[in-house]
Amino acid sequence: MKHTAIFYTNNNISLKAFQKVLSCFIKAINHPSLPFDTLGVIVSVFPVLDLLETDYKNIKNIIASQEIINKGHLSIIEKISLALALFPSDYVSLHEHDVLYPEEYLLTLQNILEDMSSAFDYLAYNNIIGVNKTGYQQRTIVDHPLSTLAFPYPVIKDVLDHKRREFSLNGNWCYLEPGYGGSYGTHLRRLQLGNGVENLWFILI
Repeated sequence: MKHTAIFYTNNNISLKAFQKVLSCFIKAINHPSLPFDTLGVIVSVFPVLDLLETDYKNIKNIIASQEIINKGHLSIIEKISLALALFPSDYVSLHEHDVLYPEEYLLTLQNILEDMSSAFDYLAYNNIIGVNKTGYQQRTIVDHPLSTLAFPYPVIKDVLDHKRREFSLNGNWCYLEPGYGGSYGTHLRRLQLGNGVENLWFILI
C-alpha cells in the first residue's frame, strides 16, 4: 500500500515554529515501523527543503502556482489537488504548517487503515498540538479539522471536487471538512480517534 502525507503551507508562519513543525512531520514520515510505502509531499509558496538538516528521498516539495496563493480555502483545495495529481497513492493524510504531529501519528493511522479500512470512509485523528504566533498552544479538539484527516485516494478526490464547486457557488467560500454545516460529505462514515494533546508533550522537551 502507498500513503501520501500532504503538508500544505502558505509560508506565513514564524521560521522557528515552521522548523519545529517540519521536524515533527519528517519524524512521522520516517517512523521505522510504518507498514505502508510512505511519501511526504510539502506544497508551499517558497522552497522549504533547505530548512531540513538531511536530504530525504521520501520528501518532495511542490511550489504552488502564484495564481492560487491568495484565494483562501480554494488555495488549500488546489494545493492538495496538485499533490494528489503528481503523487497518487492508496491513502492520503492532510497536514498543516501550524500543527505538531507526534512521531507515531502516521503509524497509528496506517495500522487502523490496514486493519479496518472497509469500516469507514475517512479517519479523523486529533492527537496534535496547534501552533500560533506566540508559541505552542494547547489544543484539545472536539471537532475534526482538515489537518487531522486521512482518506482513501478516491474519497479525498471526490470531496475536493465538491468543495471546489461549493467555493464557487458560495461566493468564494466553503467548509473544507466533509459535512460541516451541511456541506458535502454528510454521507461519509467518519472514524474519530484521539482526544487532544495528552500524549504529546514529549515533542516540546
